[in-house]
Amino acid sequence: MAMEQKPGKERYRKRNIDLKAMRPADSEALVRGRIDVRKRMFTLGLTIGIALTGTTAVFAADFVKAYLYPVKLVINGQAQNMPPSSGVLNYNNQAYVPLRFVGEKLGVKVGYEEGVKVEDTAITLDTPNQGKDPERLHPPVLDQDFIAEASKGKLKGIEIELNTSKRELLKKWGVPDEIGEVHSEFYRYGNVTLYFSADDVVHVIDVKLDLAPAQVRTVMGKADYDGISEGGYEEYMLGYKAGINYLYFTFQEENSTSGKLRFKNPM
Repeated sequence: MAMEQKPGKERYRKRNIDLKAMRPADSEALVRGRIDVRKRMFTLGLTIGIALTGTTAVFAADFVKAYLYPVKLVINGQAQNMPPSSGVLNYNNQAYVPLRFVGEKLGVKVGYEEGVKVEDTAITLDTPNQGKDPERLHPPVLDQDFIAEASKGKLKGIEIELNTSKRELLKKWGVPDEIGEVHSEFYRYGNVTLYFSADDVVHVIDVKLDLAPAQVRTVMGKADYDGISEGGYEEYMLGYKAGINYLYFTFQEENSTSGKLRFKNPM
């Protein structure tokens, strides 16, 4: 009984044809066919290689090689501690700084407006008011409700409250007249200086006053503390507790005609 050949063996025999046993014309055609196949394979491979190389070149144009540049960043004479997520880069011998971090340190409002396409996306920089609004230069309004309002974190006559964020402050008052650091970062607007906590919210407000201690007592009543400051400074102080907050009126001496109000949350 004839054995049926398996297709795999037949294909195997066809792939191992003896060219010497074939007629010259047949062997020449077979060789030419193999060469043509190899040519087509080589051409296809070359085409794919060129396409991949071209694609890589197109995408490579959207990237640059930059290096971390561990220099100090000093703004208005104050060295800045940049967060780990920000840093200075060196590209093509030019230094690039984080725009939002530097902008907000300079009192500039930095925005990001995403468009449908990258070309439509915009980074905005705004410097409102330039610190010249006269309303924020007025002294606080001392009256019988002053302590009650202070217990809510507010100073009557000044619209900025304790725990106001730095971003909200810049939105309301614009660029400060001075930026500095004394124990913590501060912004000064005319006769008002605001100090920030580690999480960038207002936790101390200093205001210059054209009032004598006697005038403060007349309006505010008896102080919780009345005497020389115990904070290491030779100054006369009237202290009032306002809920969890404190009001400190400080003067060079008891007979001074002007001084400073410090409003703070000790938390």
